[in-house]
Amino acid sequence: MQIRSNKSICFGLVLFTIMTMGVCSANPLDVELFSHFGGIVNDIAVAGNYAYVAQGSDLAVYDVTNVSDPLEVGRAITPSEVRDIAIKDNHAYLADSENGLVIVDITNSSSPELMGSCDTAGYANSVAVSGNYAYVADENNGLVIIDITNSSAPAITGTYIDDPASVVAVSGNYAYVSDAWNGISIVDVSDPAAPTFAGHFDTNGSLVHDIAVSGNYAYLANAFDGLLILDISNPGEPALIEKYDEVYAYSVTLSDDHTYISEGMYIVILDVTDPSSPIVLGACETDGYAGSISVAGDHAYIAGGESGFSIVDISDPAALQIVGSYGFPCIVHNIAVTDEYAYIADGINGLEIFDPSRKLVGRYNDHGYVSNVIVSGGHAYLTWSIDAGTHHSFLEIIDVSDPRTPTLAGCYGGISPLVFAVEGNYAYVQGLEDYLEVVDVSDPAEPKLVASYDYDYVAAHGFPVYPFDTVSSIDQTTTTSYSPSYDNRLRESTPSTVLSTTTYVDLGKSTSRSRGVMLFDLSDHEITDTIDKATLSLWWYYPAGKTRTSDTAVEIYRPAEWDPVHVTWRSSASGTSWAAAGGNWFDKNGIAQGSTPYASVTFPAGNVPDDQYYEFDVTQLVQEYVSGQYDNTGFFLKAKEENGNYIAFYSSDWSNAEQRPKLTITSTTGNVDNTPVDHPPVANAGDDITATTGSEVSFDGSASTDDKGIAAYSWDFGASDSIISGSDELMPNKTYAIEGTYIVTLTVTDTAGQMFSDT
Repeated sequence: MQIRSNKSICFGLVLFTIMTMGVCSANPLDVELFSHFGGIVNDIAVAGNYAYVAQGSDLAVYDVTNVSDPLEVGRAITPSEVRDIAIKDNHAYLADSENGLVIVDITNSSSPELMGSCDTAGYANSVAVSGNYAYVADENNGLVIIDITNSSAPAITGTYIDDPASVVAVSGNYAYVSDAWNGISIVDVSDPAAPTFAGHFDTNGSLVHDIAVSGNYAYLANAFDGLLILDISNPGEPALIEKYDEVYAYSVTLSDDHTYISEGMYIVILDVTDPSSPIVLGACETDGYAGSISVAGDHAYIAGGESGFSIVDISDPAALQIVGSYGFPCIVHNIAVTDEYAYIADGINGLEIFDPSRKLVGRYNDHGYVSNVIVSGGHAYLTWSIDAGTHHSFLEIIDVSDPRTPTLAGCYGGISPLVFAVEGNYAYVQGLEDYLEVVDVSDPAEPKLVASYDYDYVAAHGFPVYPFDTVSSIDQTTTTSYSPSYDNRLRESTPSTVLSTTTYVDLGKSTSRSRGVMLFDLSDHEITDTIDKATLSLWWYYPAGKTRTSDTAVEIYRPAEWDPVHVTWRSSASGTSWAAAGGNWFDKNGIAQGSTPYASVTFPAGNVPDDQYYEFDVTQLVQEYVSGQYDNTGFFLKAKEENGNYIAFYSSDWSNAEQRPKLTITSTTGNVDNTPVDHPPVANAGDDITATTGSEVSFDGSASTDDKGIAAYSWDFGASDSIISGSDELMPNKTYAIEGTYIVTLTVTDTAGQMFSDT
């Protein structure tokens, strides 16, 4: 038996060739990197029929002739993480983080070749190419201008260091540079050896993620302020002419008269024929996180961070449709390999299944964090958690009999992710109370605790095997964190619209009042459970770096009703002011729209977000839900005084799982019956066999197991021309005269008459 620890390989899967110098040699191993795939996708650029993807530390090339099935055709490995890509002629110019600028010859897309590099001394975040020069946003080293006339020996021509540089765009004689927080600087680069300041636009501390320039206009992806459109006809005095703030703008791309904006899990298309009056043409929810966008023809290619990349048909902006996607491992914690597939525990991407060609064939993602995987029989066993496995996890059992459609078969809660093994009908896990717990998984739908041992016992006796020693029963005190089933946001300015898939939940009042609700599935708890503690944790992130004019008290109430399609606690009709209704709720005394909350946290006016959870004690409300006193309608969130202060928390749609809302419940379910039971046998018919017609084929059922003993074996050798034959031997032989594929079934029966089959 192997006990696996929680180790990880970041930025994908790395494969090595290991060569020894002889059995008795004292020389160190010669380890050579021979392959690598996966990693975070930071950027994507498209030229012709090929997509060039910044994938971890690689430039990966995909043939997208068939957009529904992208095919990897080439790869170039760089020294550092690739942050940005610019394509010009037959070369790819990479902002290669710590390594500066890297140039790759892509004349032959199936064999991209590293040509040259230039160490920029800082951290290369962004790159733009114009004429014979590459312009690199090099963090604290500012803007670096590099002569790329000789692609094998690029050389620095000039630098402009005023503020740190995170994003750069170039148009004509000007470079537009963002330092993220302080807006953009406009730099005159007509003389690349002596760049000079031309102008500046202040975004008042709002984060500039991306810049696109066309003609006399610059488009800024300005985070919570949305898309800013600037008139830059006079570079010395750039002027804001329009602001589209219905999105969190992460990236912006221009194509013809259309602007493409990524917002968390969405892309939005605007018609900017008249930049002073943009018109929304359409929006599309993506498969995962939506980062940078590249547009080519009728398709938009979206870099999806940990989720790979996806392709959207944009031929009809009013009816956008995802037509292709490509996923691969991002953060590889653990790998289980069978003859046919590799099963990868990939953090927030869940369980991913790859075939030998490295093509993703199946994914199981329960919107949590998978840190370990073991494959046994037709099931994959995962350690799954809501918070990256740092506190407590679940044992999830996934049916992978069809790797293309892995499905949840069952789960067992309240374990640590550190100790984990599966053998036969039993899983060995570390419980939250530092016990080694033995879990019967013979019925994956109902895994059961059958024994528990402290680690002094394990140290003295080793791992227990069935039949287990008698152990005293233990109270099952379980602490579990849940993610919301729903978290919805409603604004007074749009009373008929429920914003149910956004990266944040906002409360209080900025230009209009905002409130929110969250619903957690509590069905795992029995009515007899004792709820010892329940804590709602919300990560405060906005206003970023800003204070408010007065204290903001956030309160929790009980919504009057809940419907997953329509939020029926909002009784106002479309177009009706919130002043007339505003939502129905109860305080903790059962008073309709009362003023006594179940929980309250006050955020002082002088405080700014400090990168941590704020906790609301909702024990009483959860007790009332679990006991059946009230139907579970979730949590109603509002600011006590909706007087102009505005505060927001990350929602369950936020990309970072460690900052999403969570409800942590500590409950006691009573004693567990540890009486041993007679479990069904496990049949093992052996691996697939390839043979020649007319030759004798040997079968072996000796790997089958049972806790008490196997009484009988029965083989069915399959059918051909209506002839069925069988055997009751442990290791029978069979000769096949006709070529074909035969399904051979072994059925074993234990001493209690229980049966199990394997093919």
